[in-house]
Amino acid sequence: MNAEINYDTSLGRLTLIPAWRPSTISDLNDAAGFLSGTREDDEQYSAELRFTGKRISIFDYTFGLLYFHQRQKGVFGAALGAIGAFSSYSDDTDSYAGFARVTAHLTDQLRLVGGVRYTSDQKSFNGSVTDLVVLCVRAACPAAPVVPFSFTANGQTAVPVPPAAGAIEPIGATGALSFRTGFAQQTNLDTDRATYRGAVEYDVLPRSLLYASIETGYRSGGFNLAVGIPTYLPEYITAYTIGAKNRFLDNRLELNLEGFVWKYRNQQIAHLGLDLAGNNADFTQNVGRSTNQGGEVEVRYLLTPDTVLTSNIQYLDATYDQFTYQAPASGGLPPFTGCRTSAAANSTTLVNVNCSGEPSFQSPKWTLNFGVQQTVHVSTYKVVGNVDTQYLYSRFVGFEYQPAEYAPSVWQTNAQLTLTPDYGKWALSLFAVNLENNRYLVHAVVNTTANVLTSTNANPRTYGIRASMKF
Repeated sequence: MNAEINYDTSLGRLTLIPAWRPSTISDLNDAAGFLSGTREDDEQYSAELRFTGKRISIFDYTFGLLYFHQRQKGVFGAALGAIGAFSSYSDDTDSYAGFARVTAHLTDQLRLVGGVRYTSDQKSFNGSVTDLVVLCVRAACPAAPVVPFSFTANGQTAVPVPPAAGAIEPIGATGALSFRTGFAQQTNLDTDRATYRGAVEYDVLPRSLLYASIETGYRSGGFNLAVGIPTYLPEYITAYTIGAKNRFLDNRLELNLEGFVWKYRNQQIAHLGLDLAGNNADFTQNVGRSTNQGGEVEVRYLLTPDTVLTSNIQYLDATYDQFTYQAPASGGLPPFTGCRTSAAANSTTLVNVNCSGEPSFQSPKWTLNFGVQQTVHVSTYKVVGNVDTQYLYSRFVGFEYQPAEYAPSVWQTNAQLTLTPDYGKWALSLFAVNLENNRYLVHAVVNTTANVLTSTNANPRTYGIRASMKF
């Protein structure tokens, strides 16, 4: 839910944008006797107060204030036979920001743009984790129970109290033992940052713009429910961009060119792995620095009034200049990684992992997109056909840089045929996705505790019918 309130004055326009959004996520899964459930309640509200002034001499200007609040509260539970994991968490975020932007029109064609923003984030977190294991100490334990689990309507998971944390207790006369571990975490994190943007814009022709900019960005830190990695710090970026936007041939041809260099510091990477106590966890780490640089060419051409050709070509050289972290050795073995490892000087149980120089994962060097759209008019109806194809260069899709996480180069082509009346109130479409039926690797996750690599592949060739209507 949101609203926009505008008030015009003799100096300019005052705008207030309040917003509120609650949400609840509830999910219970039962697969082959393995139970898992999650429940999360979220609430966000924000307010932006902005003033856009009337031009003073050569200057246009805007300044304002922002406030954002978020509260999350959730529980998670999973019972996998003799193993159970339960967690609960709540976190609060209050973010305050002030910003200003000024554009100086030096001439009718030349503009200088400057902007600044100051952000202050105040966060708190409270969470706990409980792990239960049933161990058999006989040759067989047919009467040994599985880890109990329940998931009620209000999202509570049932976690048995005995045994005490860190203790091992026998389960009656079954010959099995019950082992419980866990930890609790309560943390605050306050961060702030001033960021800026500077740009120059020049209208070479009425429909041709040259531009160049330098800007900085800030992504606030956060929390992990993981031992030894309770928080992660803010991520920073400095981005350099130069480009041109053009329209030619009476707006029938659109040609956009852009080159960029992005420099990340304290880069945040979210992944599944072992925390510093050897527990399997999903957490975010600051791993170092990276440079993303490349260029993009975008073309859109109206070949005839009913035929549109499109293409987008992007080259990306994304490399981790510094990518280092520590991970525990599991069972005396080094971490499951394709990167370089060495013993940590300050610990006998931790290992240094160094992925510096590796390409950023999920970053193909080349991405090519081509498409054509053809419209045919039949009486008061039109039939619109679309065909598009995409090429993705080979890339790693997983955090560990293992051969099984390497996706080869691939093409994927899609097609759609749509019938709609000229007034556009309804549409009926036939579509086909992934005509080549390439089940290429999309994502990969390693569960070190279970020694399992789980991968996600693209959907197979898919056909369907889609109908829509506007009211």
